[in-house]
Amino acid sequence: MAKGVYLVTGAAGFLGGAACSLLERRGEPYLGIDRAVRGAAASNIIQCDVTDIHALHALATRNSILGIIHCGAFSGPMVARDNPHAIVQVNVVGAANVLELARVHGIERFVFCSSAGVYGNTPGGRLAKMRLSIRRTCTARAKSRGSNSSRLIRANMASTASA
Repeated sequence: MAKGVYLVTGAAGFLGGAACSLLERRGEPYLGIDRAVRGAAASNIIQCDVTDIHALHALATRNSILGIIHCGAFSGPMVARDNPHAIVQVNVVGAANVLELARVHGIERFVFCSSAGVYGNTPGGRLAKMRLSIRRTCTARAKSRGSNSSRLIRANMASTASA
């Protein structure tokens, strides 16, 4: 195994948490970052905001980064409805900062995560198949986190199914 870590942005969020869980199960070293680290977060998830380019470069200088899994973003306008500027800062400027981090530090592996929301409202077909896959992933993730997460995920999936 190569020495170094995978950097996971948005590690305390749904997609980032799933990426961290997968890396952990595979025995891959990772360093998770998130702007809001919650109490249940793993010890290798630290508070760092993708909009802070200097903090990102400091992390890359202190750690040998093998690749970046970029999951750090606002999932939709409902998250910061009263602050659209914050959405642009995190989703656009933050993504540019992480891409620039990869370029400057010669990090060749970069995964940009998104959500099914990018497809908008689509009748049946591709999005319906994706929702089934997402449900399976959510169910597996919920089982690993306990019943409270399971109820939350079922409620979330019910709301996205009607979208």
